[in-house]
Amino acid sequence: MNTFLEMLQEGDLRSDGQADEVAEIVLEHPDLFGDLFAGLWEPDAVIRAHTAHALEKVSRHQPQLMAGRLPQLVTVARGDEVPMVRWHLAMILANLVVLREQTELIWISLLELLADQSVYVRCWSITGLTVIGKAYLDQREEIIRRLEPLCEDPSKAVNNRASKAVETLRNDSALIPKGWLKGQSP
Repeated sequence: MNTFLEMLQEGDLRSDGQADEVAEIVLEHPDLFGDLFAGLWEPDAVIRAHTAHALEKVSRHQPQLMAGRLPQLVTVARGDEVPMVRWHLAMILANLVVLREQTELIWISLLELLADQSVYVRCWSITGLTVIGKAYLDQREEIIRRLEPLCEDPSKAVNNRASKAVETLRNDSALIPKGWLKGQSP
């Protein structure tokens, strides 16, 4: 087991463990990215969850590190049994919107995640789609069409996020709401 995986094993699914520390190491030494990425395939759910958290933090600052791994990230986002892993992967997809050549796979994946059982996954998918809609006008109307039904979702968190997303996408001058993107400037 590599050192990162030992660090990421600490804590439980209610904690971040040492995910922030591992992310900082990878940001300083990008050549270690593969060691971190390997954690997504560990049998231990805590390691996978903390790995996803660390990867999300890395994706905020160095999204290009993930460009070649997008198909693998999507596979994990669609199939991991741990909601914390899936919601961090949805957050990563939102951070990767800057990779224009990858937008179609990101967009399709986020649309699929709108049907996830986890409220958190659905909310972060709405955020990612809002980022795409703000960045790429040609997809905005389709995104609005897909989000409008969620404005009536039984989950208050989902219907609030969807309503704000639709409102934001309909207003060209509106910014993505504060707090929707981690690491976003105040």
